[in-house]
Amino acid sequence: MTYTFSIVNELFGKPAENLSCSDIKALVESGVPESLRLEFKAVPEDIAERKLIEITIKSIVGFLNSDIGRGLLILGIKGKERAEELTCIPRMFLGASKDIVTSKLRNWIFSYLDSIPPMVSPPRLFIKIFSCEECGLRGYNGWIALIAVERAFDALYYSKADDTAYQRRGNETKRLSLEEVIRIVEAKRQPLVIVLMSPIKREENGIHMGIDLYNLGTKPANSVASIITIDKEAKLGKILLKVKPYALTRATSISLKVLPYRGERTIKYHENAKTMSFQVSGQIPFFLPVFPKMHSTTSNRVVLSYGKRLPKDSSLLIRFIAKTCTETNNTFQECYSILNLSSNEYHQFCTYVLVKDYMERILLEISLRKGKYLKYNEKEGVKIESLSET
Repeated sequence: MTYTFSIVNELFGKPAENLSCSDIKALVESGVPESLRLEFKAVPEDIAERKLIEITIKSIVGFLNSDIGRGLLILGIKGKERAEELTCIPRMFLGASKDIVTSKLRNWIFSYLDSIPPMVSPPRLFIKIFSCEECGLRGYNGWIALIAVERAFDALYYSKADDTAYQRRGNETKRLSLEEVIRIVEAKRQPLVIVLMSPIKREENGIHMGIDLYNLGTKPANSVASIITIDKEAKLGKILLKVKPYALTRATSISLKVLPYRGERTIKYHENAKTMSFQVSGQIPFFLPVFPKMHSTTSNRVVLSYGKRLPKDSSLLIRFIAKTCTETNNTFQECYSILNLSSNEYHQFCTYVLVKDYMERILLEISLRKGKYLKYNEKEGVKIESLSET
């Protein structure tokens, strides 16, 4: 799964994977200035490795804490405010091959980068390495490194290399004062509430699904309202969880009849030939507030009736969408509930989760397009997974 880094497209007019050394040389020849989204550093031969780590992490932290939450750092360009000369990072600092250099930089970033509140999803990172030889710098033995970073979770980031938070402002990376840190951290504490659906009762011709809540965030949600839409057509077949979160082989369609459980106070919201929607809100008795990192079981359920006995060696895949509002933000999620009919093993995969505050600021975004998905099961709880790891 390839993710397109918009910052690279903006600066070079091409995808990050297609960059060549000639693009970097053209950047230098044009004397491009440093900006909110671009910074470059020369690395002197007498620099200590610890100092190189500090300046690298400082720039990454500054970009993540900026208003746009992304940026590109180029190690190997000399100049004051403007690109003046292409130089090299001495080979002794980073290693003897491109793979070693890439791995070392990646390890530095994820070892020395942290956030408050703790990041739910790590920043997206792209590293491209060029040798001095391929860039035409004769007599030099070293590397030029491009590091693109983009915020995936709204938090205050800081460097564990020097226990300091920075922010990119204009063409400078500024150290944040303690007062600024406290103010920013408090502003970023948010509830991030998602809807979970899990089986609570099996019948011969149907299943009762419970409607539960999980708060990924760092602040309790004191009021919650959700509108949940379930497709009336499900898939029945063998599931290949390690290929795609929602993939089935030999899948067949099966019609569902979706009904709010008659013994509960779930409110029917809207129905058509393809979907049925219902509302779960703070007016309905469930445990409030919804505390962070906790699975809150509500008293609500829906009945999914498939009208016939299904083969026990199959799995049932049900798609649903949930729109959830708290007192500070709202969440949109597209998810798939998967039930193994022979073992009763249950999984939920969300292929898209978007949390925004009421100023339309993105707090969290998880999507297959960006190489991530959210999964839930009873053993592991809620986790964010990378497609490259499955």
